[in-house]
Amino acid sequence: MKILYYALHDPTVLDAASGADYFYYRAICENGFEVKTFGPLKSQPFGFENLAARFFQRTGKRFVKYHLSVAWKESQALNQAVQMWKPDVVLTCNMASLVFYTGKVPAILRRDTTFYGQQEFWPVYGRVAQAINLWQEKRAIRNSSYIITNSFWSKQVIASYYHFSFR
Repeated sequence: MKILYYALHDPTVLDAASGADYFYYRAICENGFEVKTFGPLKSQPFGFENLAARFFQRTGKRFVKYHLSVAWKESQALNQAVQMWKPDVVLTCNMASLVFYTGKVPAILRRDTTFYGQQEFWPVYGRVAQAINLWQEKRAIRNSSYIITNSFWSKQVIASYYHFSFR
């Protein structure tokens, strides 16, 4: 089975961020799958998105986690990689890459928590930014065939708020 692994951080380096990309990558490789890694991309947001982010910081709230232009660029890069390599499945911890994903290959999204669930307990985003985050997350979940999450609580949020059916 061919797996295209879109990494948020370098999956060959244990100390890159939380190590989640590394351990997922290692598990796939150790189980004999043919793996091609893709990412991380160094996409930069458009200037007006940076200005909006600075404005939101002055209000004490964060702007969106994934700028729309970055989500677009990463999704398009993933779409091209799928067309070129023709994997059997796509696995990603990077939600932004699935926001505008149009590939026919099943995608597996790994999420530790959702924006909806996070905002309930740790409200760091303003209303506009949160609305954009939720819209992007809803699209990414809709474009996913499967979702891996860390907790029953997160699974419940995904199932109830996003109406995702876990198998």
